[in-house]
Amino acid sequence: MAIFPPEQERLERATGLEWWLGNAQGGWASASASGALTRKYHALLSVAFPAAGSRRILLGKFEETALAGGIGHPLSTNFYPDTVHPAGWKNIERFLFDGAVARWTYGVAGRRLAKEVWCDRARPATYVRYTLLEGEPLGLEVVPLVSGRHAHSLGLPEFMRRHPGGTAQTSEVRWLSPMPWGIQASGGLFRPKADVYYRMRYPRERERGEADEEDWATPGRFEFLLREGQQVTLRAWAQTDAAEKGKEDQTHNTYSDSAPALDSLGDSEAASRRLGRVVEEFRDYNAWGEIPWLENLLRASDSLFVREGERFNVIAGYPYFGVWARDALISVPGLCLYTGRHSLGRDILMNWTGRLQGGLLPNRYDEDGKPAFESADGTLWLFWAMSQLQSEGGMTPEYLKSVWPALRGALHAWMKGTRFGRVDKDGLVSLKEERLTWMDAAKWVEEESGGTGPGSLRAITPRPGKRVEINALWIHALDSAAKWAAVMGEGEEEERFFEAVRLARGSFGAFYHEPGAYLQDGIQPADAAVRANQLWAIALPSVQLGQVPARRALGTLVDALWAEGCGVRTLSHADENYHPNFTGEQGARDEAYHQGAAWPWLSGVWTEAWLRHYPKRAEELHRQVMSVAAQRLPGTLLGAAEIHDPSTGADGGCPLQAWSVAELIRAGVMVERTRRWHSASAILSPSLEEITAPMRPKKKG
Repeated sequence: MAIFPPEQERLERATGLEWWLGNAQGGWASASASGALTRKYHALLSVAFPAAGSRRILLGKFEETALAGGIGHPLSTNFYPDTVHPAGWKNIERFLFDGAVARWTYGVAGRRLAKEVWCDRARPATYVRYTLLEGEPLGLEVVPLVSGRHAHSLGLPEFMRRHPGGTAQTSEVRWLSPMPWGIQASGGLFRPKADVYYRMRYPRERERGEADEEDWATPGRFEFLLREGQQVTLRAWAQTDAAEKGKEDQTHNTYSDSAPALDSLGDSEAASRRLGRVVEEFRDYNAWGEIPWLENLLRASDSLFVREGERFNVIAGYPYFGVWARDALISVPGLCLYTGRHSLGRDILMNWTGRLQGGLLPNRYDEDGKPAFESADGTLWLFWAMSQLQSEGGMTPEYLKSVWPALRGALHAWMKGTRFGRVDKDGLVSLKEERLTWMDAAKWVEEESGGTGPGSLRAITPRPGKRVEINALWIHALDSAAKWAAVMGEGEEEERFFEAVRLARGSFGAFYHEPGAYLQDGIQPADAAVRANQLWAIALPSVQLGQVPARRALGTLVDALWAEGCGVRTLSHADENYHPNFTGEQGARDEAYHQGAAWPWLSGVWTEAWLRHYPKRAEELHRQVMSVAAQRLPGTLLGAAEIHDPSTGADGGCPLQAWSVAELIRAGVMVERTRRWHSASAILSPSLEEITAPMRPKKKG
């Protein structure tokens, strides 16, 4: 639970902490703790339209003013050129965010006013509720700032600049562009008065070297009078699917002529209770009590799930990414399996299993929802996630039977060769292109003089050929498949996969760099860079690297890659291509993306590798993981960012990244299980199978 009592003289802290709420439809509500929009992506209502990767910013925020004795007291805060106005942050007594609801308490003119923001989990909608907790009657004016632009763009759309007023009724206003949407109140009065707020600025965008200024439109203002104990709720909604039309029409009939009952507008307490039950189930599953830092991550994870028809998936990160295969599959164990939500994990994995084509998974989906096949490793991460499901006790015989034909077929396709890779005579996988793994950043390179074209995208970290983590995951997939074939009674398939495992395992030693005591990032072509990718070969038992080389490699990596308080660097700081900072404009950040930046998601495999070979170091690992998960300023409340700058520790990339949250959870659970194992038994060196199995109370008798 994150509690923030802002210091009146420090606007930096009030605006430096941001919160994100996903609506399970691909959109979000977000802002800073002060209420100011510090990113162009902050909004009370962002909706996914037409697909999860394409968002529209509809409602940016409410400009709120409390009225007492004829005097206005601002509750809002905005950044404009050379000024901050109004200064509503000074009236905040407390801010609290539990992962389901953002809550403020304001003190104005001897009165205390509460504000709550939460999202509908069934359709694109955000609720904002105001309650006068104590004091004399208080007037409240609420001015919606609206747009309709694409989330990645900047600037008020012309259609909204020309027609900001929408269609107004007694306590409601509606628009038809870029889709049917509106704002409804449970009481009060809406007074139309179209206007434009000019030149609002976003500090986080300026830090990134991006355009940081735009206008907002307003259709007018809502007016309310609250007495002690009374509350009013506003609901911003969008109709993004024809199937929702009837529901919204029905809702409109409820709101248009009279104030509806509060329960028809949603319940913030129910949202908090629902997430509280998730936390309790997490404690019960792992048979332990409260662990606040882990539970904060768990609360953040709730916003990362998205509905896709009858199934669920994972949003890679807010606000930049939609649904990505690699990110989702790496995230499933930490978000679902180590937290006890096995049925949710099975559902997501089944969702991805059904998307296999020719042995490959689409890397992502474009803004129209079309699959983009541009990576080789998604299938291997699917096998890894399935094996994690099995190790956590969630792989039922019925479930294995349902997914086995697709998994078996995918490996057959790989053994024959896919569009992105082939299996050589040594049993190892060789990639055909440079940008087929998670290190896929690219830059635009202009053609040299005499060239015929304008330029092309070039990989910043080219990784063709045989790559260390790809082949570690390949061996792991084959080993898992051989065991599943045995369970399914398919003896010939079992032997076929085991033979492939033996061949690849026997050739894998070529990655080991004896003089340097580490595993090279690539062979054929040779790439002797010291990178984090080798951690998967050290962590996965199927590779059978050996205790001596594994421990020697870890000794090398702790100096080369570990950045205290930030996590695992992507490249050794001694490498000539190392970038010590993740700052500046887009081009500079792209160069550093996989050339030195520290990624919190690597904390999972870092922890797993160390616990496998040095289980007695659980206390040290506990400290390391907690340092990576620690709250930063500026930073995201409860969650974890995509990247940390290894020099400053500052957040970078997505402010809320799924695999960062997931792998920090998985790392934390593995460490806690090991610590408790050591405390509860005489066994000082448990195997990783024992470490990664959930501890449960022994049954009597």
